[in-house]
Amino acid sequence: KMVQKNSRCIEGSATNEVFRRLYISSRRASAKDFAKWVRQHWSIENKCHWIADVIFEEDDNLMDRGHSAENMGLFRRLAMIIAAVADPERGLAAVRRAATFGTGYLKGILVIIFCREMSKNFS
Repeated sequence: KMVQKNSRCIEGSATNEVFRRLYISSRRASAKDFAKWVRQHWSIENKCHWIADVIFEEDDNLMDRGHSAENMGLFRRLAMIIAAVADPERGLAAVRRAATFGTGYLKGILVIIFCREMSKNFS
C-alpha cells in the first residue's frame, strides 16, 4: 500500500557514499506520519544498536554456536541499562572502562542497582 524511497549522500575525503533505503508498509499514512515512523525506527537503532556496536564491538563478534550471540547481546543490553542507571553522569564507555580497573567500582554499581530495587520492594 505504501512505499517511500529515501536517499542520503555523505561526502567523504576519498569517496562520496550514497545510502538508499526503501520502506514498504501495508498501512496507509500521510507522508508526515510515515516520516515519523521512520525517525522512531532510526532513533531506536541509533540509541541501542549503534552503542552496542561501538562500545562492545558487536558487529565484529563471531559467536555462532547455539544461542551464544543472542545471549551475549542480552548481557550487553543489560550492561548498558545498568551503566545508565548506576552512573548517569558518565558515558557507557567510561563506566565500562572504570569497571575493568578493579572490583571496587563494579561492586559499587551493583550495590546501587540492587539496593535501589530492594528498597522499592520493601517500601
